[in-house]
Amino acid sequence: MTVDEIRLLLRGWKNGSRPKQYKALCPAHDDRNPSLSITETENGHVLVKCWAGCSQTDIARALNVSEDDLKPSIAAKKGKFQTNFTTKRKNKTKPKEDHGKLLRTDFYKYTDIDGNFIRTKKMERYEDGTKDPSWLEEKHGDQTKYLYNLPCVKTADTIFLVEGEKDVETLKACGRAAVSVPNGANSNWLEEYTEYLKGKNVIVIQDNDEPGKKLAIRECNALTGQAASVKLVDLSQLWQDIPEHGDITDYCQTQNDHKPIIKSVETMAAGLPEYQKQEPIDPFLSKFKSLDEFSEEETNWLIPYWIPEGQITLFTADGGVGKTTTWCELIANISNGTPTFLDSSECKREPGKVMFLTTEDSVRKKLRRKLREAGANLKNIITPDFMDDKDGVLKGLDLSSEKMNSAIRAFKPVLCVFDPVQGFIPADVNMGSRNEMRHILAPLINIGEECKTAFLIVSHSNKRKGAFGRDRIADSADLWDASRSVMMAGYTEEQGVRYLSNEKNNYAELQQTVLFTINENGRLEKVGTSWKRDREYMQEYSIAQSPSKREDCKEFILHALGEAGGKMPIKELEDQAKENGYSDRTLRRAKDDLKNSKEIKYLQTGHGKEKTWYIELLTTAILPESAELIS
Repeated sequence: MTVDEIRLLLRGWKNGSRPKQYKALCPAHDDRNPSLSITETENGHVLVKCWAGCSQTDIARALNVSEDDLKPSIAAKKGKFQTNFTTKRKNKTKPKEDHGKLLRTDFYKYTDIDGNFIRTKKMERYEDGTKDPSWLEEKHGDQTKYLYNLPCVKTADTIFLVEGEKDVETLKACGRAAVSVPNGANSNWLEEYTEYLKGKNVIVIQDNDEPGKKLAIRECNALTGQAASVKLVDLSQLWQDIPEHGDITDYCQTQNDHKPIIKSVETMAAGLPEYQKQEPIDPFLSKFKSLDEFSEEETNWLIPYWIPEGQITLFTADGGVGKTTTWCELIANISNGTPTFLDSSECKREPGKVMFLTTEDSVRKKLRRKLREAGANLKNIITPDFMDDKDGVLKGLDLSSEKMNSAIRAFKPVLCVFDPVQGFIPADVNMGSRNEMRHILAPLINIGEECKTAFLIVSHSNKRKGAFGRDRIADSADLWDASRSVMMAGYTEEQGVRYLSNEKNNYAELQQTVLFTINENGRLEKVGTSWKRDREYMQEYSIAQSPSKREDCKEFILHALGEAGGKMPIKELEDQAKENGYSDRTLRRAKDDLKNSKEIKYLQTGHGKEKTWYIELLTTAILPESAELIS
């Protein structure tokens, strides 16, 4: 496999210190800080190494690939690159994570069954409960093949099997023989572990959480029929107030004298029946749960009552209304931590990372400048560079693709914008097919909830006469159904004023419609609110489109131009039209008709702030009898 193919299978990857070198979260253990390095050598071989000690077998199994795919080159096997990696690890500054205060650092020496040193495990424990493991020194063997405190099995008949080294030390302090797996709850149970404990009386103590319980079941299943006896101890039967993640060490710390607690565990184990091997849990059926296993969660909002966190919000409008300007204003504010035009005046927000993907406007020619002028923190805004993709690695970057999931997991943006949605639907998908669109959108919802990313999907509206709301969504009604919030924009009857209407809201009451304009600098300005919805505005639009009203407006335009000598500033014409009762929409339709029939044209004079647009009457135009063209 190539380095890029492996990278796309991993979570939390980031660039290393040289080309074709990456770091990522190791899939074979509970990795909080990226401990997996992936490097492509000069001769094209790929090196994959977990600095927490996971074997190539474990990594390949976790990635669902063959071990041959991850085999390094001969030079790497001889240690050519191993030394370089080890030196960099020792000199590397640990990434700073907000885990609170470092409470303590523990060191655990791993040996083989005869006490010969293998490697030391370092465990840093933080205030928020985070545990950060790392392995020190050059290893003298594969430490994953050895249980911690392994020599005790040579002399003891009864062995406690616990989840971590800390618990082993607790039991050792009470004079008991105990061992643990090297990588906690994510450890795979190896045949070597079974051989060490064959013929022993094994007491397995499970941690009080789902990973701990699953590990205990794997251990008991493997040892049943191999060990002399297997007993599984659930501490919640002895400790009624056991917290989530509680273990034997936590239980012992509830009393000054630990020995009575250990004795009670032994007494309980003695009274338990022999563990009966359980059939492997069907991964499909295990996803079906009773409602008492679900938690109740409040809705979190990226923009309160408009854009929910982790969900899809649909934004639809006609061409020319200002869709791009609207989402650019939103992501500019989110990137720099300032309130958006949809927020209340009391809203406080922190700067957030935003990602956008567009197939319409050029990033270099338009969007970068537009976002900079809107005050965006450009370092917090990410977009794929399609122009720089000479090798086609961005090909197939669709809504439901693994590439998209990989990008969302890597950057974890608080908002991701797709403009337009049609640009990120696979070419063979029929957007009018409900089943096909459901399949495309479902992964987006899952990754959104996992990474707490809100999605803003931009779509065009259709031109169907009399349509409003859901019926105005172009191409796919599924977009409406999959979205938890829907926003629609259009023109009002007031000159230059647009509306943004909240048409659907699954988690809150529908919000007031926001009225806005776009000023001469291309910036959005909020000018008010309304309780009108898209339906009312579209009905007004239909009236404004009536032929009689438009014909009257066309006659007004020709008359006004004749009175002005054949040419006048567009702004002046718009003001006169408003005074005469013509709506913005009616005026635009009338001007379009006259331009298409070559009766008027537009021209510009001046530059910069002095720039002025004019409307001019062509000499071929037939003026109303009351108007006179001055030559």
